[in-house]
Amino acid sequence: MLCGQTAYLMDGGKIVEKEIAITRQDYYRVLVHWIEKYQVTRTYVRYPFADFSLADKWFIELLSYQKMNGIRTILEIPTYPYDKDFSYGRTTVEDAYFRTKIVDFVDMLATYSTDKVIWGIPCICLVNGIEAQNFKVQKKEAHEHNLVLLGINSGMGPTSGYERVIEGLRIYYEHPGSYEIKLKLAGKGGVTNQLKQLASDYGLLEQVEFCGFLEGEALERVYLQSDIGINGLGGYKRNNENTSSLRAAEYCARGLPIICGSTDARFPSHLPFILSFPNDSTPIDMNLVIRFYEELSEQEEYRERIHNYAVRNLSWDHIMRPVISYLQ
Repeated sequence: MLCGQTAYLMDGGKIVEKEIAITRQDYYRVLVHWIEKYQVTRTYVRYPFADFSLADKWFIELLSYQKMNGIRTILEIPTYPYDKDFSYGRTTVEDAYFRTKIVDFVDMLATYSTDKVIWGIPCICLVNGIEAQNFKVQKKEAHEHNLVLLGINSGMGPTSGYERVIEGLRIYYEHPGSYEIKLKLAGKGGVTNQLKQLASDYGLLEQVEFCGFLEGEALERVYLQSDIGINGLGGYKRNNENTSSLRAAEYCARGLPIICGSTDARFPSHLPFILSFPNDSTPIDMNLVIRFYEELSEQEEYRERIHNYAVRNLSWDHIMRPVISYLQ
């Protein structure tokens, strides 16, 4: 991995070697050196999305080197399509050119989209995974007729769609039922100010809590206070029908039921802990949410069952089996 101006060769969390790599050219030359030194025959390469950089001459040279030396390679495209996510001028122009060369050097891609072919290259379709067994099941203290919804989006991007929840709360509190429903949002930047203004306009600042960016114990406390996790509800804004977010996997690993607004292959809609809404701008119906929660919470140890689903289906050793099979 590259951190600052140093390239690190890692084995799990242990540093095996490190070398200075000031430029991207330096970095890829270090990688070639390590490939030769350790006689690497298979590689899993992640597309270079970091630090305002995409595909360039040096990245293509690395792929070319591997192809010429018989190294079997899978190239992961973590986000696709991604053109609308970047506005780096020359960088995006270079990427549009150099990615057309990838088909000459890579025989298989891995993607978290549902695309079977990208840039003329066949794909292995993956989903986001986690080390689910490392997560603890959250056991909130029971408070009758008190329901807390949790939305986590570190950058508060527009596709979070949390305005749909706020709109749903507005409608619910016009003729409130017996439940006190609150929304906790963890993240900063992005559309945070617009969401705050919307909550203020509707007189919902007591019902909507903006927690800011959270990590560590502060994040764990918020999980402990929550009943349902909210996956992305704004995929329609970018014509995205499918999602595979990390936060949904983490909700599941912690035993939280999930509200979804887009199709997620990891969570078929028939699962009892998934509540699906249309992928559009309509408000989230809080009465449906209440009914969903009541039916689920009547089941014994439902949170443990949700967690166990994550262990069986969302752990990386399960998800990466097609990749391992291809590289064998």
